[in-house]
Amino acid sequence: MKKRFTLATLALVMVLGITVGAVGGMTIQVDPVNIQVNGQTFQPKDVNGNDVPVFAYNGTTYAPLRALAEAYGLTVGYDAAQNMATVTDPKAGTSTPAAPTTPATPSTPATGAQSFSAPSLSAKADKEEMTAGELTGFFTNTGKVTKRTGSDGAVKSVEVAKASGGAIEFTLAAPATVKVEFSSTGGSNTSACGIEDATGALMPEAAGLTTVTGSEKGKTTFTFNLAAGSYKVVSPVHAEYDRGARVYSITVE
Repeated sequence: MKKRFTLATLALVMVLGITVGAVGGMTIQVDPVNIQVNGQTFQPKDVNGNDVPVFAYNGTTYAPLRALAEAYGLTVGYDAAQNMATVTDPKAGTSTPAAPTTPATPSTPATGAQSFSAPSLSAKADKEEMTAGELTGFFTNTGKVTKRTGSDGAVKSVEVAKASGGAIEFTLAAPATVKVEFSSTGGSNTSACGIEDATGALMPEAAGLTTVTGSEKGKTTFTFNLAAGSYKVVSPVHAEYDRGARVYSITVE
């Protein structure tokens, strides 16, 4: 059954439309239409609770903007300055905050704990020079490295030559803390000590140490926090303290 409606500045919208302007007054002949929203019969009403018709006209279905939008949980507004009705989804642009993540407990570096101890070596005599690659496995020796023994003939330390002329090398597969026990070559001597990376750059020591004075009684533990990479324990070039250094132990934690 066709009906006639007078639309006087009534805001209309196609089903699921978003924005519409007001239209001027006119009289049209339309076909009434029934609507279901999510399987339920939907009867739009105006602000006073009166039924508002839904109809088809020229192949297009029309329904009251506010009633239909609110049936879908949307919010309708009106911008008087632009003579424009708007439809927004209150949930748009919002999301459930992600649950805070618990910082992972630091794990043992992929390298695993490693250690070098000079007293584990043996020597036929004091100042016996190590053959290249005598140390095998995680640590290896390169350049001039000599074994220093005590009065009992047991190895106490290994001495790396000055100006990075001898080194104990190692490679970290993951970040790790490396501790090295250094001393100089005599009771009143001072030696430059440190760890170089693959480019020859000196790595910063945790307490800012760069030299050590004295022999075994003055040995000092240097601590380095290193990234993955290849390194050398050395007595680097130094303008004032240009001599070798003795290494007692190295630990990777």
